[in-house]
Amino acid sequence: EGAFENLIAAAAEAQGYKTFKEEDEIFASWCLRSAMDDYQNALRELEENIYTPRWGKVPESQVYGEAVLTSVLLYQITNNEEYLNNAIKFSKIVMACQQQEYPLWDIPVRGFFYENRDHLTNLVFEHRGHFDAPIYGLSKLCEIGQDYPEYPDWIETLNLYKEYILSIINYT
Repeated sequence: EGAFENLIAAAAEAQGYKTFKEEDEIFASWCLRSAMDDYQNALRELEENIYTPRWGKVPESQVYGEAVLTSVLLYQITNNEEYLNNAIKFSKIVMACQQQEYPLWDIPVRGFFYENRDHLTNLVFEHRGHFDAPIYGLSKLCEIGQDYPEYPDWIETLNLYKEYILSIINYT
């Protein structure tokens, strides 16, 4: 049980539906029902602040990045606007976790993500990383959301992350 874990499961199950819908209609249908169920459980857990006992509260940039991705995948399958509206809502949280201005540092860098909107702790992982969660979710949203007013903000967020990666090459 945990919002992030349920979102990961829902995304995998949605991919399972897309992969098997032509080959095995029964299994694909099960994948889709499971994805929708796990997604709803994740939304409830986010609302109720339920996280796995092992990991505790997951960084907002990570969990909401996964929420954007999962929402987009379910929207692509179902065309249910609720999923798209959720993706747009969650994208705002992801973008709020990003360092978008140059900080007053000796070597100013922007484009990286903090764990949360408070910008207190950089998003880092000691081994199993989910650095891709914010970026992958937003990039999938860009694939379907070119006509939305938030689209330029999503693209700017992706470009800032690209700037960050290119700027740290000489230091890593």
